[in-house]
Amino acid sequence: MSSAIAPLMNKLVAEATTRSDPTVGDLIEEITDLLGRSVIQEHAEACQILRTRLTHLSGESDSDQLTVQQQRFYNICPYLINRQGGYNSACLKLLKTIKKNTKVSVPKIAFGKAEWKKYFGDVGAEPPLPANLNKILYSPCPFWPGRKVLETHLLTLIPSHINKENLAIK
Repeated sequence: MSSAIAPLMNKLVAEATTRSDPTVGDLIEEITDLLGRSVIQEHAEACQILRTRLTHLSGESDSDQLTVQQQRFYNICPYLINRQGGYNSACLKLLKTIKKNTKVSVPKIAFGKAEWKKYFGDVGAEPPLPANLNKILYSPCPFWPGRKVLETHLLTLIPSHINKENLAIK
């Protein structure tokens, strides 16, 4: 990260806590608002990035919680227009670095390949996590009203074998 962008990123991270639990609908609203502003319309690259993100969001429910990448995008968007009403090119550079959510990372609540290896042995290749994992984890728990799945469940890899020995009930 360049030295010019680092202070801005630190400020954005510090202020992120004031914008709690935004949804896909909030991000869509933020992007739509920005696309309606003339200062943004004058910058084709900014419009393209915002429209592309809007297109990616079109298949999601407005009430879905944001992924980590979407949250970062949401937190940076308001700074595309500076306090004087002008365009902030440093924010555009940050938005360009935020990739579409292509790979789902293993959440801390997971008991995956690394944990199996540590306690029991090698389980071979770990299957990929579903692309909608964040949606599942942040959805309401079906058993405990008012709580989310990630608060009440443990994501666990169930391997077919350990140390090349079949793991099956006989």
